[in-house]
Amino acid sequence: MSQTYEVDNIIYTIDVINATVVGCGEQPTTATATSSNEPTIFNLTIPSIVNISGINYNVTIINDSAFNNRTDITTIIIPDSVTTIGNNAFSGCTSLISVIMGNSVITIGDSAFSGCISLVSLTIPYSVTTIGANGFLNCSGLTSIIIPNLNTIVGINSFNGCTSLARFYKI
Repeated sequence: MSQTYEVDNIIYTIDVINATVVGCGEQPTTATATSSNEPTIFNLTIPSIVNISGINYNVTIINDSAFNNRTDITTIIIPDSVTTIGNNAFSGCTSLISVIMGNSVITIGDSAFSGCISLVSLTIPYSVTTIGANGFLNCSGLTSIIIPNLNTIVGINSFNGCTSLARFYKI
């Protein structure tokens, strides 16, 4: 059974050389409140390497449901070390405006970003070969998406409910 560690408010499990992101703490160090009446919001930057007890681990996976329904995340930066974004990883992140994906992501899981209603535009890295079913379902604010790899498999209903989508490029 793997152990769980929290470093800089991101929770990980580790194996021999790799770390998997499984969630985040309640009050990330990058959190800022714009006023006392508004919820705290933050930008989430996932590191490519995490040091746990003096050992460096490559961060390669964002686990299923790691950040689902976190309404306090506005921006996500995913490093080049991550290859997999799990099922429902960011689903229901209704304040999410921007996602910057590293160039090593291969798989975007089922419903990974479903219900991210504030997400406006997205460029999928060329490395992505699979976008799971319902990947961006009901991202009603999404106006533009670019998928540069013609061989990327796009799962069923991946962009259903994206009512503002004006430009969809698979080039």
